[in-house]
Amino acid sequence: MSYDTPDAVSAYTYAGAYDYLRPNLPLSARPSLLRTTAPEPASLFISGRVDQIGGKVSMQTPLSVRATPDTVALAPEAAPAADSYVLVLKTAKGGYRYPLQLQQLVTEHREDSLASFQLTISPADAVLRMQVWRGDQIVLEISRLDRPTERTASP
Repeated sequence: MSYDTPDAVSAYTYAGAYDYLRPNLPLSARPSLLRTTAPEPASLFISGRVDQIGGKVSMQTPLSVRATPDTVALAPEAAPAADSYVLVLKTAKGGYRYPLQLQQLVTEHREDSLASFQLTISPADAVLRMQVWRGDQIVLEISRLDRPTERTASP
């Protein structure tokens, strides 16, 4: 039934079509069902900055966020370059290493020695300790997530 054949559909016809389609739609066409049945993954957002000349690393307090991870842990046998920065997480289930992709920061008062990093990871367990390594030296160690211990690496 319609009013202006074939342009307008009556409320009766629309209600009938909707009642038929609602239970028969695929999940991809029902976003409200997707949100209730598939929770967003819990991830850890980590950010900070590196003074590449002075060798200092500082890190913001990690945040638990609902987002898809954007960084994958390095394979155990992977050997990063000697001058690259690597984040190491120690958990009760073991250790995980993540490469830090540095982005140069442009400022007026400093040379181009500052760089920032950010990554979103999916921790396998509660984090007990975080370390930032440059080559074979620890440049930042956090044993309690609210009190970082800075170390200076030789550039």
